[in-house]
Amino acid sequence: MTESIIARVARTTVERAAPEELLFFDAAAAAYASRSGRATPRRGRRGDEALGYGVSEVVDLVTPVALTVAGAVVAHLADRVGAAASARTGRLVERLGSRLRRRPPAPTRLPELSAEQLDVIRALAEERARALGLAEDRIALFVDAFMVSVQRHSGEASPDEIAES
Repeated sequence: MTESIIARVARTTVERAAPEELLFFDAAAAAYASRSGRATPRRGRRGDEALGYGVSEVVDLVTPVALTVAGAVVAHLADRVGAAASARTGRLVERLGSRLRRRPPAPTRLPELSAEQLDVIRALAEERARALGLAEDRIALFVDAFMVSVQRHSGEASPDEIAES
């Protein structure tokens, strides 16, 4: 089985920002995938507990943040592609009902991204990393590594290929 785009982007981020975490990356990525995109299991979570920890706690590990942020970015891109496809098909989608209005499947590859899209992704990555409790002194390094990873993996697919996946 090939590695998902979420895991590929997260792995490249971890390679750059926290290479010492690569020893457990595969296990963390498998756990993330088996939990439908949650970096840690749910345990009576309150709304302010992004990773199963309270917001007051600082997260020192990059891997769960990288997986969660990559998942959020891929979901954002899938939503954008899905919205564009829905706009193109208009009435057909309305006639086929809510089955087609569900979130499209996560893309397996990233499209070529414009400078504006990269700016949105950078802001999203920084916002999510901070919300997830990543140590403040690690956020800039994380976001820079994450953006290198996104740029490395962008252009692997056209938007039409993502819509078809």
